Amino acid sequence: MLRHRWAQIIVSLLVTAAAYHLYAVLAVPLIEPQPDLHGSSQRSVDFPADQRLQQRLQALSAFFPGRSQLIKNAKMLEIDQTTLLFQDYWNLGEGRVLVRPCLLVFDSRTSASPKWPSNLPEILILEALDGAIFQFDRPLDLRTARIGRFIAGQLLGNVVVRGENPTQDHPDFRLTTRDITVTEHRVWTNHPLELSWGKHRARGAGMEIVFRGRTPFSRGGFEQEPLNIDRFLLRHVDRLHIDLETVRSSDKPQAKGAMDSPSPPSRDEALDISCQGPLLFVPAQKTLTLEDRVELSRTQNSQSVLQLRCQQLVVTFQEAGPSNSTSAPPAETPASPDPSSVKKPIPGSSRWSIHLVRAIGRPVRIVFPTWNGELQGEDLRYDAASGAMSLGGSNGVQGKRGKDQFSALAVQCQLTSVGDIEMLAAVGPGKAQFTPTNSSQEWILTWGRSLTFTTGSNERVAALQGGVQIEAGDLGTLKAQEIWCWADAGLRATDFASLRLRRFVAQSAVELTSSQFAAQSDRLEAWIKWDNALPTQTSRASHGIRPQAVEQSAGKDDSSALMTNTGQIALRANLLRMEFAAYPGQAAELTALSADGNVVADERPQQADLHPLQLRGDHLEVTHPTRPSTIFSLTGNPAYVAGRGLALTGYQIFLDRGRNLLSVAGVGRLDIEKSAEQMIPVSAEDRVAIQWNQGMDFAGRTISFHGGVQLTSGPRRLQADALGIELEEPVILSSLSSFKGHQVRLARAIGNVYVENLELDPSGNLVARDMLRVSEISVDFLSGRVSAPGPGRFGTVRQASSLTGIFSADGVTRPVTQGQPDQGGEDNSQGNPSPKTSPNQDTGSPQANPPNQRLVMLDISFHQRLEGNIQQRQVGCYGRVKARYGGVTTWSAQCLPDDPALLGPDGMVLNCQEFTAFQIFGPGEQRPHLELVALGNVTVEAQFHTARARRLSLDESKTLLVLEGDGDVPAELYRQEFLGGPIQKTTARRIYFWYSTKTVKVDDAKSLEISRSPTVPLGG
Repeated sequence: MLRHRWAQIIVSLLVTAAAYHLYAVLAVPLIEPQPDLHGSSQRSVDFPADQRLQQRLQALSAFFPGRSQLIKNAKMLEIDQTTLLFQDYWNLGEGRVLVRPCLLVFDSRTSASPKWPSNLPEILILEALDGAIFQFDRPLDLRTARIGRFIAGQLLGNVVVRGENPTQDHPDFRLTTRDITVTEHRVWTNHPLELSWGKHRARGAGMEIVFRGRTPFSRGGFEQEPLNIDRFLLRHVDRLHIDLETVRSSDKPQAKGAMDSPSPPSRDEALDISCQGPLLFVPAQKTLTLEDRVELSRTQNSQSVLQLRCQQLVVTFQEAGPSNSTSAPPAETPASPDPSSVKKPIPGSSRWSIHLVRAIGRPVRIVFPTWNGELQGEDLRYDAASGAMSLGGSNGVQGKRGKDQFSALAVQCQLTSVGDIEMLAAVGPGKAQFTPTNSSQEWILTWGRSLTFTTGSNERVAALQGGVQIEAGDLGTLKAQEIWCWADAGLRATDFASLRLRRFVAQSAVELTSSQFAAQSDRLEAWIKWDNALPTQTSRASHGIRPQAVEQSAGKDDSSALMTNTGQIALRANLLRMEFAAYPGQAAELTALSADGNVVADERPQQADLHPLQLRGDHLEVTHPTRPSTIFSLTGNPAYVAGRGLALTGYQIFLDRGRNLLSVAGVGRLDIEKSAEQMIPVSAEDRVAIQWNQGMDFAGRTISFHGGVQLTSGPRRLQADALGIELEEPVILSSLSSFKGHQVRLARAIGNVYVENLELDPSGNLVARDMLRVSEISVDFLSGRVSAPGPGRFGTVRQASSLTGIFSADGVTRPVTQGQPDQGGEDNSQGNPSPKTSPNQDTGSPQANPPNQRLVMLDISFHQRLEGNIQQRQVGCYGRVKARYGGVTTWSAQCLPDDPALLGPDGMVLNCQEFTAFQIFGPGEQRPHLELVALGNVTVEAQFHTARARRLSLDESKTLLVLEGDGDVPAELYRQEFLGGPIQKTTARRIYFWYSTKTVKVDDAKSLEISRSPTVPLGG
């Protein structure tokens, strides 16, 4: 648009040349013969018949109001679309002829030529009332209707060229001057001239047009090239006024029906040019030059928006592409008697456009009055092809806007259609200073290589390169090699004082320092959201965010502001993204943060006793990090968060402190330095680690772990498909102090549950290993109740104690050979001893006991349920209970076979319906002793003993085994001293057996039998 507008300006400057081109178009067909295709140099002139003459004169009289009598008596010559009217002529000899008056009418509507300029009136009229003198190469002879070749001419007195618009489609056109001299190669006048073309105006003096080669005056008609000008000179330019709104409207094609639609309101925009020296136009070089105190001013609504002052202004043009636009043919008028001869427009007319504008001076000064700014240098160049304007000089470039200012070695910029700066590029080193209206602090920008500043409709974009530093008041200091900034202009688009930073991007060696952060990264992206409405007084202070009163009533203390009151965060990452909220007159608040690539964050706490926060991962996102409603997301391979005695590892960690939610997607691990007040079901002195494969969810009161869950705490381990923990009181994640004094109410493990506990002596030596396999288990820590549905399996491996040799013939415990198959035995376990173990395989515990240490194992399976109480130290198994007992060689043993013959001479298998175990502290005991009770069809099978009873009880502290029958069925005990020896059968209501002394006592004995049969059928 700008290049085309300059082309229109030049057309206006050359309008006088167009007028004389018009003269050539009108005069040449009359006074110069057209080329004869058959070689003749003569052409005929059409003399209308009398009746037709009167009709034509009457039609032409409408173009000459007040001169009807002159037209009525005029003589008329018609050649194509040109009509010459005169009253008389005189042959002055030597081929000269005087015509008086000289009236020429050119009607483009009747021309067969397609080359009439569409922006000129359809009818042009030239008036020289004092007449005109034409000179030909032979005397004029109108009787033969033949004329010679034109040599020279002169329009005498006042000369007026004006336009007539019967269809009102073209602006008014009027050119006035006097005494124009015309030769074959030159047209000139020394007198003043004035031009009005619609809203365009021009005034000057001393015009000269020089033609190159054969000119239109020496050619045959308008069908040839209209002008071949060598130079155009106007020795003095008083004023050249170009109406830009008219130029823009003429550039736009008019759509069908546009005449009927209301036109948009017009703007008063114009361009005024003046100079003390000449205006020179050289078409061959495509240059226009103005010299000596050149002043150019652009106005809008009578207000100046752009001013240029220099000593010399040079404009270079270039050929533009052909115009393919067409216009509708004009309507038929009385002056157009033959509609078939109406010209039809065709595409292909070429136009010129601005290529380069150069202004030279000391100084060259560009002023932008609308925003009180200016640029100053010595050499200004404007490249219309690229739309770039450059300004430089030996003293560099200085710019200012009110109190704002900057300096640089050179400046390139581009202007908008209303004269504002659209783009500005400053070559460094340079410096810029300005004070935003929303801050009392001055912003300082320095750069080493370049600064580029562009404007949109209401946006400002700045790009700084090379050792950039931005000191932005309360926002802190930013350093980088490259920085891009986006800002809003505020209430007024051209008011730099109301500039509001909206976004900035920094790259390469980025360092950001503020009261909340000390960040380093390869790239930083930040957004700033401005809000004119001030926040509530209780929700915000000038240097941070304070919790709302409603949050304090919910138990959220002031220490919940994670990065405001606890300390500064030192953050490193490959890419940082930040979002700030800014309010007029207030410090900016960090509302969102994200980091990508090798994220490392370390807290610098203000409290010495507070464990600092540490973060490691690949991607970090934090929303409202200075508020209790923080939303936190960290991903990595894996991601790691530690602090306040906790360490959390996972591929994706999510925290919503406002909704009190914490979750980890996929595989993860939680390490707790010390459990507080039974927060989890382990000792408070143990370090706890929980691992899972499919995620963790925390919702204030409940914690859920999913997929391959494993909990370890010192010598304790739990494995399950899922683990759920319910707390007595909810944990408020927005309050750091809420992590103290919370007790677990309920814990529930589901799916392939495996529990292992290792018991150590004070020296750290292993003395017992307990195992439990169930499908599900629940623990109520308030009541101590434990429950699990069947089937399940419980086992314990211990050092040989007073239990050893209960049914052994010689009192020596013999281990079961590990790896022997279970021949016909019943395996009621869940088939999931551990993801890493199987029966009789290593579980990470000691693989073998020392040679002097004897190990025994008790393996219990049940089918119905397990119930117990951890506070009362008791556990009961129900439904088809089977207990296996025997010696083992390793702590990692998982189960025992069901066949007593495979358990060794000291092994046994016990079957019953209920089996209960108690741990009881006796007087003076440091370790609890074991009491066992079996009920319901109790049978005991061993290599040397077999027993049957309704009830069996064992007291470890007394080394006493009691077998009891009922009123109908007595208790039975079968003993054999050695394999193949005699069998002793004892039957009684109650049998007491002290296995440490091999002493037997019976109550209400029924019988005592001795048999030599080596086997005794239990069913007999």
